[in-house]
Amino acid sequence: MIYDGKGDPLSEIIGQGQEGAKADALKVAKEHKAFADVSAVTVPYAAGLSAEGVINIGAPYVPRNWLAQRRPYSWTPLTDCSTVVESAASYYAVKMAKKPAKNASGALKDKPRRLAVIAPDNAEYQACVDAGIGLLNKMGRRRRPCRPSQVPDQHEPGRGGEQHPAQVAQRQHHDAHVRL
Repeated sequence: MIYDGKGDPLSEIIGQGQEGAKADALKVAKEHKAFADVSAVTVPYAAGLSAEGVINIGAPYVPRNWLAQRRPYSWTPLTDCSTVVESAASYYAVKMAKKPAKNASGALKDKPRRLAVIAPDNAEYQACVDAGIGLLNKMGRRRRPCRPSQVPDQHEPGRGGEQHPAQVAQRQHHDAHVRL
């Protein structure tokens, strides 16, 4: 079934557009009486469908506990972000932390590694970022504890996907050698 929804998936991915997503979930559940929706590719829409008792498949890389809280309705064809950050943090801690960037070129060669984590600015993804940073700190494989320095992801309409100049400057200031 195809219908004209009110939500905006691009806004929903970055943590906005909650009202449209909820309206669409309500319409699918009450008016169309859907059993399931395999196009629930944003967190707000999937959460709305779960609240209405509609099986939904598609919200990518949500935290493991987010899926558990919405059982049996929410499913994802991709791994949860909890698994992603656990794997990435473990790999970094074992293979890269406290080791120089020996394969880097120029001024970065043999310098201590630095880490940057890039994720959408919404509560679900930031929870996974926080968990990953906590895991790195717990593993003690950092020269000093990780302290989040959030740089907002400021993609502006009409910039063709380019990052906002202030964002680029701030990331360059942090001199990140590794990005997860």
